[in-house]
Amino acid sequence: MKRLLLIILLTPLFLFAQTNSCESISGFIEDLEFLNPVPTTSFANGWNMFGFVCPNPLDVISAFESIQDNVVIVKDNVGNAYLPDWGFNGIGVLMQGYGYQIKMNTYVVDYSFCSNWINIPTVEGCTDCESSNFNPLATVDDGTCDLAAYQIGDYAFGGLIFYLDETGEHGLVAASSDFGNHEWACNNENVYGAYDASIGAGESNTENIVNDLACYGDYTAAQFCYDLSTAGFSDWFLPSKDELSLIYTNLFVTGISEFSDNVHWSSTTSSSSYSWGHSFQNGTAGIYMKGSANIVRPVRSF
Repeated sequence: MKRLLLIILLTPLFLFAQTNSCESISGFIEDLEFLNPVPTTSFANGWNMFGFVCPNPLDVISAFESIQDNVVIVKDNVGNAYLPDWGFNGIGVLMQGYGYQIKMNTYVVDYSFCSNWINIPTVEGCTDCESSNFNPLATVDDGTCDLAAYQIGDYAFGGLIFYLDETGEHGLVAASSDFGNHEWACNNENVYGAYDASIGAGESNTENIVNDLACYGDYTAAQFCYDLSTAGFSDWFLPSKDELSLIYTNLFVTGISEFSDNVHWSSTTSSSSYSWGHSFQNGTAGIYMKGSANIVRPVRSF
């Protein structure tokens, strides 16, 4: 039963980590604990019954330490007793899922036996999503986050770094593999928000293609990247013309990653009928008919 409960608990945690970029399971746990506050118990003067819900056994003396002057006797289901006035503990520890009787000499409102009652497995790792070794499944930060300077070709943030800004701490990564053939689509339609070829424009180009009514009903190369969830991240986009050129120069020419020799799509359009792509066979950028099925290499920023 405990193993089943653990699987039930970990499944949403794993799915969470796979569908949210730059988020730690720790944030999910905080929300979980907020939505499931520790149960409290109110005791009336006289006899009461209560169930113990804390995940870990708790010494009876410690459990009632703050209200021991109000407790006359506590009994378990087989008659063992705790008598604080006599310093006698015949119960030992309170156990999760067990019921007890208690007699009080006054009332106590909203009493809690533990600070949390959801037993979260401890997974140590780096919880800083800005680190190259970020572990989205870690529940406890172990101090191993690597915030050192990055280099072109490093594997970090779900892909291979092909661009770094002047700080050396932020940039762009390309997915570690190509993703099939897809049409740029939006044939005979101008997508006016996707003409930018510059570095840094791929994300906005992609969003504009996805949200443009001119592309309604088409499953575009941009839409594929926008929907993609891989390597623990779900904020991928189709690179702009200049971003794709950097991928060719910094990752393909240097042999850091394997690529198809065929044309790769960029998110930069040229007209109502053509958009920019890059041939990894001859190394040149050119315009191709939007209805052509070409290779996609998604990218994301960090």
